[in-house]
Amino acid sequence: MAVFFIVSMHCLAGETAYRKNLESVKGADMIIYDLYEETCESDPLKAVKYGEIFLEKLDSETPVEAIADIHSYLAKYYEKEKYAYSTALAHSLASGRIYKKLRLHKKLSGEYLRTARLYTRKLDIDSAYEKAYEALQIIDASDTEAMIEYNKLMGMIFYMASELELSERYFQQSVNLAKKSHDNDESIEGLGNMGTFSFRTDEEKRKGLVLMEEAARKARNNGDSITLATLYLNMAGINVSLGNYDETRKWVNRADSIEGTLLQRGHRAQIMAQMYMNLDSIPQAITWLENGVQTYSEGEFPGSLINMYGTLAHLYDAIGDTNHAYKYLRMHKALSDSIKKEDSLKRLFHLYNRNSIAEEAAANKAEAKRALLLWGGVLLVILIILVTAAYLILRRKATRQIEAKVDKRIKILTNIEQISSLRKDTILKDVITQLNSMILKNRASKLVPQLKEIVKLLDESADERTVEEIGSYAPGLESDLYNALMKDYPNLTPNESRICVFVSMNMSTKQIADITRQSTDAIKMARTRLRNKFGLTGEKTSLQEFLNKYR
Repeated sequence: MAVFFIVSMHCLAGETAYRKNLESVKGADMIIYDLYEETCESDPLKAVKYGEIFLEKLDSETPVEAIADIHSYLAKYYEKEKYAYSTALAHSLASGRIYKKLRLHKKLSGEYLRTARLYTRKLDIDSAYEKAYEALQIIDASDTEAMIEYNKLMGMIFYMASELELSERYFQQSVNLAKKSHDNDESIEGLGNMGTFSFRTDEEKRKGLVLMEEAARKARNNGDSITLATLYLNMAGINVSLGNYDETRKWVNRADSIEGTLLQRGHRAQIMAQMYMNLDSIPQAITWLENGVQTYSEGEFPGSLINMYGTLAHLYDAIGDTNHAYKYLRMHKALSDSIKKEDSLKRLFHLYNRNSIAEEAAANKAEAKRALLLWGGVLLVILIILVTAAYLILRRKATRQIEAKVDKRIKILTNIEQISSLRKDTILKDVITQLNSMILKNRASKLVPQLKEIVKLLDESADERTVEEIGSYAPGLESDLYNALMKDYPNLTPNESRICVFVSMNMSTKQIADITRQSTDAIKMARTRLRNKFGLTGEKTSLQEFLNKYR
């Protein structure tokens, strides 16, 4: 017998809140509960008895986690130890209902998977699929163990429905997940499942043997005798179908050397019966089948029993034993009618198709949403580019307009300066001409040397003035300061713009008046107007300090 070893949360340590919730339940006998808790690891049989007594004294559907855990413990026991799948299923369903009320999703997904597995044992494959699919909806994506179990269950469900391609796909996914998570035990079982259920041709069967030999090697290395015995029997079963009877006996003998479970003993009887039927040794085949029926009758194995009943009816009829033939035929019909496998298959594919359509619709909706977001993002980028381009074009146009205005002001100012300079030069030349005329008319005068000296000075002054004035204001009118100032204050008059340049060059009011040939009062008034335009009224900041910011 397999050693029943289960570690449950409530068996490890009673948490305060966990126990208080249980103590508050009407009819809860905490002495019985303590006995259950003390024995759930050391003596499962006693723990089951205490657990059942405890549940009898209260409403076992009360939404308390500890009650759900007891149901779960009992479900495991009846499934693994007694093969009493109906009893196990009742406890598993009760546990699931409580976990659902409490929203304990991790425990609930595990219980749903157990429920689905129990339904497969009872050949209720549509209910098994439904529970497995419910489990999938709440399994955490990081829970690899649960995903492996889900894929194994789906593989078994579709194998039972004779959908071998789907079955193989799910078994392969379980193996891949087990390898990825380095779970040797699950990897071994997955390889065994693939080898057992995924073959159709002789070539595929031989490949299956290779897979199972690899799984058996891993099971031996891990010391997993129960899994190893199952693998040996699976390899014996494949060899029977290939007609390799010596190999069949070899693997059956190896399985016999290991203490097997009830399920394994029944499987061994099926394999040996099949071998003797292939060898046309009907009496020996019947003996093994009768042995298998007796073994499977100790638990709940409707699928295996249906096959055995039908085979026994056929074999007894072949040897002329009609009484036994009718007996097993009636048993076969009664069990088949109770299962209603055809109805279950129809509902299975209805559920599968409905879920596939729903999943496809959800996937299409998600894809459409992603596409919408993608195109929305593209359109947003295009819009940003267009707005930016429009802004840059308008800004460039505005800059050009300002620059054109500045150029026009510079030209106007330059023309004014040129006219003013020409006028000053003309006046100065007239003065020099008149002085020269006076010198010619009064050569004998004592003032002639002095007049000649004045003319000489005036000639030099004309040259120096031209150089000085050009050096004073011409560079300033082409400076960055002037351009920047005109962009910010395009309404400045030419005279005001020129005065700003001179002020920024640290010239005094008198110097500016001399250069521009204006009175000092006119320059002072111009400076006052500039302060008003620049918003410096009442400010301590001087005009020169303000203009220095533009340097």
